[in-house]
Amino acid sequence: MAIFAANSPDNGVLNLDWQGVRQGDPLSPALFILAEEYLLRGLQHLHNQHPEIAYHSGCSVKVPALGFADDVLIFTSGSKSALSKVIGFLEHYQLISGQVINREKSYWVISSKASPTRCSIVQKATEKIRWKLQSWGSNFLSFGGRITLLQSVLTTLPIYFLQVMPMPAAVYNKIETIFNKFLWDGLGWCKWSKVCAPYAEGGLNMRSLSDIHQAFMQKSWMRMREGNCLWSKFMLSKYCKTHHPRLAPVHTSHSRVWKNLHKVRDEAESKLHWQLGQGLCDFWVDSWLEIGPLSLTNVISRDHLDMVRETYVDIGSPDKVIWKSSADGQYKFKSAYEEVRQQRQESALFSVIWHQNIPKKMSFLAWRLLNGWLPVDEMMTKKGISLASKCACCAQEETIKHVFFTNPIAQQLWSHFARLLSKRSNNIHSIHQVLRSWSLSVSVAGHIKQVTPIVILWALWEARNKAKHMAIPYSFARIRGRIMTLLVMNSKLQN
Repeated sequence: MAIFAANSPDNGVLNLDWQGVRQGDPLSPALFILAEEYLLRGLQHLHNQHPEIAYHSGCSVKVPALGFADDVLIFTSGSKSALSKVIGFLEHYQLISGQVINREKSYWVISSKASPTRCSIVQKATEKIRWKLQSWGSNFLSFGGRITLLQSVLTTLPIYFLQVMPMPAAVYNKIETIFNKFLWDGLGWCKWSKVCAPYAEGGLNMRSLSDIHQAFMQKSWMRMREGNCLWSKFMLSKYCKTHHPRLAPVHTSHSRVWKNLHKVRDEAESKLHWQLGQGLCDFWVDSWLEIGPLSLTNVISRDHLDMVRETYVDIGSPDKVIWKSSADGQYKFKSAYEEVRQQRQESALFSVIWHQNIPKKMSFLAWRLLNGWLPVDEMMTKKGISLASKCACCAQEETIKHVFFTNPIAQQLWSHFARLLSKRSNNIHSIHQVLRSWSLSVSVAGHIKQVTPIVILWALWEARNKAKHMAIPYSFARIRGRIMTLLVMNSKLQN
């Protein structure tokens, strides 16, 4: 490497015997970007000098190469001369950059029959999810830990595929079945679609893969309509040609990407608005007035003409497409997804059990209790698993109502903490009742009156499991002490 210095000998050039930057060096990404830029520009220059080597894609926009991170996809014709020129440039690039092409990971795609199918690509994504699950080991994770991993890791693994690649419904079902098995770790209590909703709507704040794909397809449609990147120019040239994008047809021979864009076209267009500049958008078809496209208006009235006259036009700038539901006009995945998904009615009971001051494992127990999805003897019998039912604290049948509310120790606990919090404890027989009378009686999120019922339910369930599976005696004093400890720990976390 040569570094130029103003006051150095030998014409200001310092020759350094430098082997390169270390891994993680801040300079490394910049050097990599410079090398990649030379590679892509060099391939573009090669195609400009030799048009005959271009890959014929059926449109006027020629794409010599595409780059993503350290992967490069090169397009060229299959002639011996074209391949020789491309290989010659790659050898030149290796020589001057110091980078070496990994031949083991490189392959030639000669025809559509030789390319990897969608199923094989999706299979790799599925196997990656399975591998992640096996490496974690769900047996050692609490339900709160599983929810966190599903929200932050597992459901994000297929994101790159969902942005561009439509998957068959069977594949969505397969991946979501894997998620569901990981969540429940055995006996599933509900379908994955049930948990794909915000907390306030009775879900677990998960997202449906098919809805994610639909939201991303709307993003792709907006990017294509902007027309300022190579991909959008290619798609407009290949599939729209002389047609307006809103009116372009779809044929059986078209790619799956275009077919999926066509499916979301009307919905995506309804969310777009054009800010006029140099007048490149269509006067009749594009939505540049608040009322939408003029082509959908049967009669042009005087009010319409007034709206046209009052429309601001920035003749010094190009037309700009904006996402109407976003404050800054940029596409927002969150808003797109909210409009795509099937929304449910919100419930204050579901909202109050989820709070940052309440551990997720406790909130999850309350969520299961609200839905009646707990493995007590009563519910296991309903699922076809017959058991000799007996409560851990008395000889009665084990039901949800008995475990949490009507057994003698549970009644003592609810009465004890009701007195401490100045609440009524008469005839508490369901979680719906206790949440309405305790948690919803205060408006401050995370208030002690909201947290305490969740902690009591958790301590009762914890004591039941220890008594049933570990033969630890079920006692009022022990459970009360556990509740007090958990409440103290919770108060420290708040502070």
